[in-house]
Amino acid sequence: LGGKTGTACPWLLRVMRAALVLRWVGLLSAAEAFAEGGAGSSGLIGSALLPALLEPFAASKDRVASVCLDMTSQSCLGEVLAEDELVANLTRVCSLIREPPGDPLLVLRRALSQLGATLARFSDGTLRCCADVVAAGSGAGDGVADEEGASDPASAALALRRLSSAVARLQRFVADGKINDGHCPFKREQQTTIGGENVRKELQNFAQHGSGLAAGKSRKAGKALAKLLRKVERADGSDPPGIPPVNWEMREAMFGRKLEL
Repeated sequence: LGGKTGTACPWLLRVMRAALVLRWVGLLSAAEAFAEGGAGSSGLIGSALLPALLEPFAASKDRVASVCLDMTSQSCLGEVLAEDELVANLTRVCSLIREPPGDPLLVLRRALSQLGATLARFSDGTLRCCADVVAAGSGAGDGVADEEGASDPASAALALRRLSSAVARLQRFVADGKINDGHCPFKREQQTTIGGENVRKELQNFAQHGSGLAAGKSRKAGKALAKLLRKVERADGSDPPGIPPVNWEMREAMFGRKLEL
């Protein structure tokens, strides 16, 4: 009996170690999936898209979105914002930017119009769910992160208001036709502008990473979208130098009739 036990123990230990390794690998994979937005689109808003959009607009970037999620019910975001519809709209916008099915400028304007409407619903819904945060942050000063690094309500409130303002500017520029695409003779590069600000790189990054939204990979898409909105926030609405403004009426008359999106 002693001999059998002696030979069985090393084998049993190897099996147990292998099981622990497999379990550890599984936990790591699950953590990576959650950090990237979770499996599928479920939980996308709270776990990935909201933090990615808010952090660049905050005075303190340390887990600013956690303030909203701590002070309001996560189910509120799910009730106010239909995640499947949100993902479908953003994915469609990315597809139109990557492969325009018609005149590129007309398609771009309509894609940005859809993007603005989708982000407006997202921003309004987030403000509604985080109303307590906005109210608490309104009189809290500039806001300083606490000892644990978690952002205070003032930083979160600032981020929410700036995000809403940037989305409103995007919608206004699109409605006013402040969109252009062409070669800048001064910088010698191709530019795509919104409100006079070159957003070509940001648009391309969003279109590229947005293709993974349906699979739950929303963190990179959210970051690219936030960078785009930050540039729109800085835009002054002027026409880009060296690129003639677009005659939208003529363009619609020439290419818009056959355009179906």
